[in-house]
Amino acid sequence: MTLKQVIVSSFSGMAVGNIILAVIIIMLTVNQTKLNKAYEARYQSYSSANELRQSSNDLTRFARTYVVTGDEKYEKMYWDVLAIRDGEKPRPENYERIYWDFVLEYGDKPRPDAKKIPLKTIMQNLGFTTDEFALLNKAQANSDSLVTTETIAMNAVKGLFDDGKKKYTKKGEPDPELAIQIMHNNKYHKDKLHIMAPIDEFLKKLDVRTKSVTQALKRTSSQFLVFAQVLVLLLCMLAVFFGFYVSKYVFKNVGGDPSEIETIASEIAKGNFNIKLNEREKTGILKALVKMSKSLKKNADENEINNWLKEASAELNICMQGEQSLDELGQNICSFLAKKMDAAVGAFYVSEDDGTLTLKGGFSINRNQFISRKIALGGGVLGQVMQLKESIILNKLPKNYMQITSGLVETTPQSLLVFPFVWNDRVEAIVELGTINQFTKLQRTYLDKESKSIAVNIASVKSRNK
Repeated sequence: MTLKQVIVSSFSGMAVGNIILAVIIIMLTVNQTKLNKAYEARYQSYSSANELRQSSNDLTRFARTYVVTGDEKYEKMYWDVLAIRDGEKPRPENYERIYWDFVLEYGDKPRPDAKKIPLKTIMQNLGFTTDEFALLNKAQANSDSLVTTETIAMNAVKGLFDDGKKKYTKKGEPDPELAIQIMHNNKYHKDKLHIMAPIDEFLKKLDVRTKSVTQALKRTSSQFLVFAQVLVLLLCMLAVFFGFYVSKYVFKNVGGDPSEIETIASEIAKGNFNIKLNEREKTGILKALVKMSKSLKKNADENEINNWLKEASAELNICMQGEQSLDELGQNICSFLAKKMDAAVGAFYVSEDDGTLTLKGGFSINRNQFISRKIALGGGVLGQVMQLKESIILNKLPKNYMQITSGLVETTPQSLLVFPFVWNDRVEAIVELGTINQFTKLQRTYLDKESKSIAVNIASVKSRNK
């Protein structure tokens, strides 16, 4: 085979290979975009179902509070919740997050209003299946039916009763005892069950469907990545063959010694994109490989981090949802963070108005060694974190760990992370997490990302308890 034939055939093969590689990368990018959209749809679907559940709970809370106190602001809030859900009043921005727990007086607006849109319309736009949407329709219909019961109770407080035409024009003596009985009897709880059961069944179906979609897209991305790696390897082998037959001029255009290209291609084929070469000193194909490996590594790392953060955020929201006590919420958050952060031991403290901390949750700690669940702060680790409102990491802890002012006991971890959850410039809670390894940058990024959400939830429960 002549040199000309080698050059023509080699360049032709390289050109075709690069075109195919570009097509594969484009297809991989398109598939990854679909995967990200699938994760977003999964999150939005969970949020809409949770909003329906939360609106039902808000209606119950306001109706019960009204029949007990007779304060008309709770009745107004009740009808506002219903009007927003039905699209009769503007929907506040980020309404799927905590909203009504921040409203202490009627007319308060924690966030500005957006456009009017019924919750049912939002759910229709998310592309639910017929069976899934039927379950949500059933839950909302049952919730609307419960409104009739709550309306009867609230009118009884005002001495207004059904005139037989579902109009409350019949006057009588106010009967708050009847109203309280209606809002707390066994029938009311059964009616609430009929709302929550379809929502729970919907979440099961949604989880099965969306998980299958995301897993299929993940498999497709993996296949594209393997194809790209194999193609890169083939291109590199062709470059080595080409360099063997041509002069130094061709060798220069290749960009380096064939052994370098072979090594890089092998590492990429194994999924190792940490190619440590000076890109400025390389030319031709070798430089392209280095750029491609960096691009593949960057895309893979970013996608893995973003997907992990989104899934972890959704799991944390599920962990914190519902009307939990401070003890329940603290324990749930502590257990979740310890597992998610790969911690061997953890403790969760909630700040009190008197400046002390109260242990509300623990993970693999010996609580018998705590004389009291309430800790008065001095100049130790917890005190520094409270004062600075910044996290602290302690590495290579001494065996006699109790000499450090901290709440963790028993086995001494190799690394201790003390992290504050701050909202409105106030430390609402602190978590201590200990690990036998070291905490990663991703784990600390996750805590920074969720810090406000956890602090707001803790503050909300505190406010509700007051």
